[in-house]
Amino acid sequence: MTKSFHGLAPTPGEWARARRLQTEYDSLTEAEAEEIAHRLAGDCYSQNYVTPDGRPDVGRYTRDLARNSPVEPSPDGKPFAFWSYESAESPGTDVVGHRHLAQACAEARGYQVLETTPTGQKLDSYRLFEPSVIRELKRHYDLEESEIKGARKEAWKNLSRSYTQAARGEAYAFAPDVSRDSVLGRDELPELKDNPDVGTDRVRFVLPLPEHAHLPPSVQAFMEHDEVRAQVLMETYVSPSGPPLDMLKDEGLAPDTPPPHALADKLGKIDLPPALHDERDRAISLLRSADSYADLDAAGRGAKMAVPAAGISGPGADPHSAGPAPSVSSGPSLPPVSKGLPGVGTAVSGKPSSAEGKATPAPAADFLSPKAGPPVRGGAGAGAPPSPRTPHSGRPERGTGRGD
Repeated sequence: MTKSFHGLAPTPGEWARARRLQTEYDSLTEAEAEEIAHRLAGDCYSQNYVTPDGRPDVGRYTRDLARNSPVEPSPDGKPFAFWSYESAESPGTDVVGHRHLAQACAEARGYQVLETTPTGQKLDSYRLFEPSVIRELKRHYDLEESEIKGARKEAWKNLSRSYTQAARGEAYAFAPDVSRDSVLGRDELPELKDNPDVGTDRVRFVLPLPEHAHLPPSVQAFMEHDEVRAQVLMETYVSPSGPPLDMLKDEGLAPDTPPPHALADKLGKIDLPPALHDERDRAISLLRSADSYADLDAAGRGAKMAVPAAGISGPGADPHSAGPAPSVSSGPSLPPVSKGLPGVGTAVSGKPSSAEGKATPAPAADFLSPKAGPPVRGGAGAGAPPSPRTPHSGRPERGTGRGD
C-alpha cells in the first residue's frame, strides 16, 4: 500500500527540463510541417502504401508500422512511464504536457517513455495531431482530416497496447486524476492491471492526487493510495453531483444513485491488497452513511471519522515511500495545477497550449479563485462548485504524442 507521490515528486530541475522539451516540440514552423507531410507521403509511396486513387495510404501504413514493430521489453530493465494530460509546477508557471514531464524524469531517473521507443519516435515524428501537418496533407495529397484522425487513433492505440504488454516491474504514471477519456484511463491502466508482470500493485503515481473538498478527509486519504488511483476514474468522484448517467449505467447502478453511494460501490469492486481492506471498509461505511456529500459535510462526519492509513501523519510520512516529498513549489500548499480536466484547477487562461502556441500563465489570483478548479479544504474557493470543463473542451486537440 503506497502513496508514491510522497517520494517521487518531480524536482524543480525536472520541471525546468520538461518546459524546455515542450518549447522545442512546439516550435514547429509551417515549412517544417510541409516537410513532415512530404516525408510521410514519401514513406507511404516507397513501401507501396497507396490508395486505389493514387493517394498515400496513411491509415494502412501507420497501422502496419505499429503492428509490425511493437514495443519490446526493455533489455536493460528500464521501468516504463505512462502519462496523461498536463499540469503546472506552481502558480504563474507554464502548463507542461505530462508527456514532456515524463520524458524529463525519464532522462534523470532511467525510465522508458512510449514516444522515445524506436517505433514511438518514428510515429511521433509524423506529428499527426498537429493542425499544420494535417493542413499540408490535405493541400498536397487531398487527405481528409477524418482519415488522419482514424489513422493516428488506431496506430497509437496499437502501439500503446504493445507498450503496456512489454512493461515489467514498476510502472510510473504521470497524472493527477485519471479521466475515462484519456488513453491512460481507458486503455493503459486496465491493460497494466492484466499484465502479470506489473498489476495495479506496481503502478506508482508520480504526481499527487488533487484535493477534492467535498470528499471527507478520510476518503481523500484513502483515494491517494496508488492501488486505488490505478482503478478509480476521476468521473466517479470529482463532482459532488456524482458520476455521469452513462457511467452509472455501466456500473449497473440506478440513475438516482446518491453520489457518495456510487463511489462506495466502485471502491467495493476494485482489487486491493489485504493491508487496505480495513481502510476501504471504513471509507465505504462513511460514504453510505449519507445521500450527498453536502450531508456528510453538514453532519461533520468527514472530519470526525477521518482515519489516515497506518503510519500516515502528514505529507511525506508514508513509511513505504522513498523519503520525504521534495518541495517543488513556493506557492500555496496545493498539488500541481492541472489544466483541461473537469474539476481540476488551472493556472492558465482558456487559451490553447501545446497544439497552437505557448501556454499563457494567468495571475496567481486566478490559481486561487473559485473558478480555478476543485475547492481545497479550508482554502480559497472552498465550497465553490468545480469547473464544468471536460478534457479538450474548447481547445484544439493536442499536438503531443498520442494526443492525450
